Amino acid sequence: MNSRQKRELVILIIVAVVALAAGMAYRTLISPLPANEAKGAIGKPLKRPQIAARVNGSDITNDEVDVYYNSNLGLKSVKEDGIPEEMRAEYRYEALEQIIEERMLVTGAAELGIQITKEEIEKLFQKKVVPNFKDKAELEESLKKDLGITVDQLKDRLARQELAERVKAKLTAGMKVTDAEVAAEKKSLEKILKSHPGGKVELPSDSDIRKQLLEKKREQAYANWMESLTAKTEVEILDPSLKAKPGPVQEEAPAEAGGEAKAPK
Repeated sequence: MNSRQKRELVILIIVAVVALAAGMAYRTLISPLPANEAKGAIGKPLKRPQIAARVNGSDITNDEVDVYYNSNLGLKSVKEDGIPEEMRAEYRYEALEQIIEERMLVTGAAELGIQITKEEIEKLFQKKVVPNFKDKAELEESLKKDLGITVDQLKDRLARQELAERVKAKLTAGMKVTDAEVAAEKKSLEKILKSHPGGKVELPSDSDIRKQLLEKKREQAYANWMESLTAKTEVEILDPSLKAKPGPVQEEAPAEAGGEAKAPK
């Protein structure tokens, strides 16, 4: 395995963790200010406080946000000085959002009685990562150069990944895909593939369709679970550059003929 393939392997592991809560509607709770609003009166960036946010009373530091921000830039193969300031603010917001979602995952998993030990994390690390690098020094250099993270930080993300898989397994224990669901999906695929621009495409087997549908159900169950956690998660943003925008101003309903304007519902 060459160095590029090794880097891609690590990136895939990280991406799997980054995408744990894809589709979360956290922007309804917190939203970044536009770049011009995230500056002081004379246009200079506001000094960042040490604490960026609090989730259920637990602090998230700006140092933590920076770690995720830098590793996410590495995933995108982007250098900070090559992106406009507005995008930097957006990427920092994404990093904060990611940390919040991971905190929610850990808390929610504990409520379900799901945990992962240090020994289990180490086994995952030895199985998924170590065999693909010549030695520890090569791994450390690759992580530092490409993603700006340490081995311990990679292990933390592997732990989050495993927690998510265990949550999905518990939420969907006993879940099945019926023959009727497989038949309906097959019919839908036949219709789509019939007009495929590349010509005739072979349909996946019933077994593969069943697996795909089951995975969709697992992902949907997990997304629903994460949404339920969102509803009871308290988020306080302390960094002005990440503070939530005020909600849209509600206008009064137009007055009816000969009557008074009605208050918005």
